[in-house]
Amino acid sequence: VSGLGTVQAFYTIKIKAQVDGVILKMPFNEGQDVKEGDTLVLIDPSIYQARLEQAQAQKQRATVQLENAKTNLWRDEELLKHDFATQKQTDQDRMLVGQYSADIAQYEADIKYWQAQVAYTNIRSPINGRIGIRHVDPGNLVRAQDNTTLVTVVQLQPISVIITVPAKEPVSYTH
Repeated sequence: VSGLGTVQAFYTIKIKAQVDGVILKMPFNEGQDVKEGDTLVLIDPSIYQARLEQAQAQKQRATVQLENAKTNLWRDEELLKHDFATQKQTDQDRMLVGQYSADIAQYEADIKYWQAQVAYTNIRSPINGRIGIRHVDPGNLVRAQDNTTLVTVVQLQPISVIITVPAKEPVSYTH
């Protein structure tokens, strides 16, 4: 039985940027086989790395402030027991402990966010497959909101073959 057929990849992945930045490298040749995890596009991470370091420094400062506020609160609570401190001062120190604790939680969230942004600057292949034609070149500025396909990766193994057979032909399937 003869018929027309099409070979079709099970997976076709359009690689797009999740962060804005200048493309530093695209370390592959078009048509090259790539493995899952191989770097396909490297976007300049410097801005995101600086923001990450800023959030880490803010957390460190808030941690020191929290420790100082806890020490002051403990002292004021001890002095309040003997009427050597005011309730107002103790309440203020308690408020500062809460404020610095909240600041630390915010900076921890910022750190996770900026770590993710830094990770998005190194775009890796999500599958084993073959790389297609590059749609942008190193040196170009990419923006996540533009939704531009940078390159495509297709899976070659396993692959699907779709064959059209005339309806009048008997077909038998074997596994």
